[in-house]
Amino acid sequence: HAETIIAAGGVALSKAGVTYVGIGVGAARPTFTFSTSTAATMTISGASISLTNIVAITALDSVVSPFVVSAANVTLGVTHQDTSALIEAVRVVLTTAAADNFTLDLVHQGYTTGNAGVNAVRLVGGRNANINVNYYGIASTAIVEFLTTAVVDAQISGTFYNSGTTNLSKNVVDTQGAGTWSVQ
Repeated sequence: HAETIIAAGGVALSKAGVTYVGIGVGAARPTFTFSTSTAATMTISGASISLTNIVAITALDSVVSPFVVSAANVTLGVTHQDTSALIEAVRVVLTTAAADNFTLDLVHQGYTTGNAGVNAVRLVGGRNANINVNYYGIASTAIVEFLTTAVVDAQISGTFYNSGTTNLSKNVVDTQGAGTWSVQ
């Protein structure tokens, strides 16, 4: 399956309790390409949705948030690929405060000389997040950032390579300041 998402809510997953599993391995997995508009998104607003084993490609510079999660008990498993150092996503996943019990398995394949990447994951509130990120690229703020509303009981893990940062200061950043979380 290959699909191009060109607008905000270009794909909207709203039916609660549905599991979507991409069939295939490597490049033979279902591919979603985000292009035409920097607002192009796949929204996940149905509770207890699972979407796994897919590939997302940014085909327009500064796509803001390809995946927006605004429901509880969502599981997302995605490999995200920037097209080049000149064509990158600002972030891959954005959540709202309604995204309690969010599970994410993200592989981010970026470039080390880009300028659009701010973070791979931005959590805006939520409770009991389990975030695994294998990150290669450059993020100006953080690989995982908490913003606006406190994130409660988040567990962050993965392998991080953030070009130009050697002191771990941009791995996880709690911009909001009152979150409770751990990182491995």
